[in-house]
Amino acid sequence: MLLLVGGLATAGVARAGTMQVRDFDARVLPGSGPGFERAPWPSHRITVGDHIQFIALVCHDAPIHNVRISFTTTAPITGYQPAALNSGLFTVGSPTEPCGFTHTMWAGTATFTTAGRYAITFSIVAEGAGPASRTFELDVDDLPRAVAPPLVAATCLRPTIRITSPTAVTGLCLDRLVHVNAQVTLRGCAPYTLTVSVRKPDGTTQVLPARTAAPWSVTFTPTEAGSYTISAEIKDRNGASSVATVNTAARRCVPLPLVQPKH
Repeated sequence: MLLLVGGLATAGVARAGTMQVRDFDARVLPGSGPGFERAPWPSHRITVGDHIQFIALVCHDAPIHNVRISFTTTAPITGYQPAALNSGLFTVGSPTEPCGFTHTMWAGTATFTTAGRYAITFSIVAEGAGPASRTFELDVDDLPRAVAPPLVAATCLRPTIRITSPTAVTGLCLDRLVHVNAQVTLRGCAPYTLTVSVRKPDGTTQVLPARTAAPWSVTFTPTEAGSYTISAEIKDRNGASSVATVNTAARRCVPLPLVQPKH
């Protein structure tokens, strides 16, 4: 607490004294309202982003007044504000400290931007005593980081699939669009991917464009007669999959009759 005693020292009594910076305190300033201590004094740990108000503990062995105190630091800071004049007369009373009575002096504010260990130096001048300064170590901690839990793949039942059309009985018609329709059972591990491949009579395989949502259906047009093997695979996000296969044949089909609309 800052002790101010009004009045001026009597010229005949005043003498040049000595001052020392004994220690300092660091208080976090919230967005509004009074500051609070980060930890029980004299702990001087500060967190990145804290806006800090510094208070220096100054002892002196003679009355002093009009005290100016400031600080410099090797730490990266923003928003530095110097302290106002600690005006008034600070008396010594009955000193119990080695250098006299101790007072707290407001020393300015700043926001710290980078973690690390730095130096901070407090300098003080006053009427009635010679100047003084002292350097301390200052720890700036990183912001607490949330620890993300490890990613665990969900355990899902394997999806199932069957081809509902075409079938071995229905077969394929040459040069006509074929709809390969699949019935799938999904187990809650979306996204799912349907991939259909067609093995042709000449031994080549055509992979049809994949689908990732219903309707689970793709198309192709057979252009040569013979045996076709159609394979459909459904796969979940973890790679679990099932495959269904149908063997059928393509032939020339009877042209569909042309139906004329009635007038």
